[in-house]
Formats: sequence, structure tokens, C-alpha cells
Amino acid sequence: MDDFLHEILENTKKMFPGATSVNIVVTNEDVKATASYRGELSDYSMRKIDGQWCSKRK
Repeated sequence: MDDFLHEILENTKKMFPGATSVNIVVTNEDVKATASYRGELSDYSMRKIDGQWCSKRK
């Protein structure tokens, strides 16, 4: 199971570069992926899924 989840992680990083998070929902009829791209932040530090840091709001 860990190998399967790691493969999902690596593929998600490739498919959604720059995203801060990706929600994947699996049902018996469908699979949906929704990426969030919150690059501008207030006082919080956040990393993107590819490991890069988001920029702070200026």
C-alpha cells in the first residue's frame, strides 16, 4: 500500500506543479482531483507539493 500511495504522490506532483494541495476523491463511479494554488500568503509559510516555498504577500 505504501508503494501505491507513493506512486500517487509522485504522479500528483508532476500533474499539478505549483499546487499547495490536491484533493483526490474516489467513488464507485468516478475519480476527481481538485488542485489548490495559493501562492500568495499572509503571515504563514507554506510549501507547495513539489517542495518549493510559496511567496509571501507584498
